[in-house]
Amino acid sequence: FFWDTLLNQKILTPNRKKNLIGFSVLFSFVAFGIYMAFREDKNLVSNKKEAVGTVYETATYYQNANSVFIKFVYVLDNKQYQGQTSIISNHKYDHCSFLRKVLVGHNFPIIYDSLDFENSKILLSKKDYERYKITRPDSLNSYYHSVDSIQNQD
Repeated sequence: FFWDTLLNQKILTPNRKKNLIGFSVLFSFVAFGIYMAFREDKNLVSNKKEAVGTVYETATYYQNANSVFIKFVYVLDNKQYQGQTSIISNHKYDHCSFLRKVLVGHNFPIIYDSLDFENSKILLSKKDYERYKITRPDSLNSYYHSVDSIQNQD
């Protein structure tokens, strides 16, 4: 009924209808992606276990990006898993090469979902430790200071 009324009154032409359907499908995918991210984080909090991961790469997807992606590996039950997290800065600078020098090859605490070993997060910033209620190891303070300074945290 609603579509017929719109089409009969020429409010929703066939082209606009295609655009509306396309937008609706895109919106649904984005909403589903957000839902899945929140669900994974909720599961990570509910089922968290701690382990150690090693940073093996830093990357950006375009020059002077505000986000640097940190890729890491960890081993659970003799099987290797990979994870990725991002560090977002409020200012433009080549943080990727700086973080590569500071983080790559070093071990850091991670948390993972005990029911889904692939759902993990490497703990690099102050807000990560606060979010997951874990004490930061003092032995890694110099690394944490570097990450926190990029994120403009205290």
